[in-house]
Amino acid sequence: MLGTVSMRIFRYFRFLNSGPMPLAQLDDIYDKAISKLPVATRLEYCRRMLHRCKFDLHGVDCKIKKQQLKTLLKSTVTEISKLEEQAELK
Repeated sequence: MLGTVSMRIFRYFRFLNSGPMPLAQLDDIYDKAISKLPVATRLEYCRRMLHRCKFDLHGVDCKIKKQQLKTLLKSTVTEISKLEEQAELK
């Protein structure tokens, strides 16, 4: 019994500590098309995605949809950070 409870807690905290999913796993358009484009174009797409997610988040009441948008938002922010680093290196 105690082992089962501790395993659930472990999985819960592992989930909390895991980073956001890559944007390419959440957005098929980004994965199949946008990710092949130059960094500046990808960055612009991600910035637009960020604004759309924020806008949509304010108008959604459904908890599931809200969580999906938050996941997409976190992944987008992470992708923007990576792309900004790449842009600085060039």
